[in-house]
Amino acid sequence: MVHYSAPSKSRPGDANVIGLDILTGATCCNCRAAETNHQCWHATLVQAAWDGHPARILAARFNDDQLQASGRKAAHMTAWARHRRCRVHPLDQLNLLAARSEYRRRYRLTPPVAVEVADAAPDTAAAA
Repeated sequence: MVHYSAPSKSRPGDANVIGLDILTGATCCNCRAAETNHQCWHATLVQAAWDGHPARILAARFNDDQLQASGRKAAHMTAWARHRRCRVHPLDQLNLLAARSEYRRRYRLTPPVAVEVADAAPDTAAAA
């Protein structure tokens, strides 16, 4: 999940925090529109902000081997830091998210869709 903030127009001095789950595309926001179950304009812009992030752009420019190496390195660095009970470096987390996001974009462009299966039984009424 990546988070962005934007100054609040309805509450001067406050900031709205918008979260984007990069794997599912789900968003959450703490603005007044989202709190009242209305369409939030922040949710519309957060995906564009993530797609325009420098780490995301760099991952998109990698070829398949480079993307795989980058993702493996970032996964190794975050796992090592967690194993040593250290704080995970934010850039390692960011690079891991960018590599995962680009991988999903390349190889799973659309989510699985339910397919209707036709009845394969022969039509006995037509044969009679």
